[in-house]
Amino acid sequence: MKIISLTLLLVMAVGLVACKTMTQQEPVKALLLEMTESTQLQIVKAVSTSMSGKSVKISEDSFSTDNRLTVMTNTEAMHNGNPINGRITERPQHYQLMLLGSVCYLIHEETGTEYALEDVSCKAM
Repeated sequence: MKIISLTLLLVMAVGLVACKTMTQQEPVKALLLEMTESTQLQIVKAVSTSMSGKSVKISEDSFSTDNRLTVMTNTEAMHNGNPINGRITERPQHYQLMLLGSVCYLIHEETGTEYALEDVSCKAM
């Protein structure tokens, strides 16, 4: 009788863990379905915020074929196009577009900060 009770308890415990595992969602890499003006503004705002308010521009085809985006800051340049002082001292920043359920969001890879994008349509890769 004791063996049956222990077996039943074990089966119930495994069932509860399996149910919890099935309901939890994992974020997945994503691509934009469409780059609207609103979408572009939200991405630019998130990237700018993560870079301490620096002005940034992104291409209209960002996140259309790859879920990663690399952003380099503008540097002051001489007339020949070379950076002043001969070098660029800031490292590029990296972002990933992810999807969790129906929510698209950016992850700033260097800090791990997440930025939810409202009313943005994306699909899992």
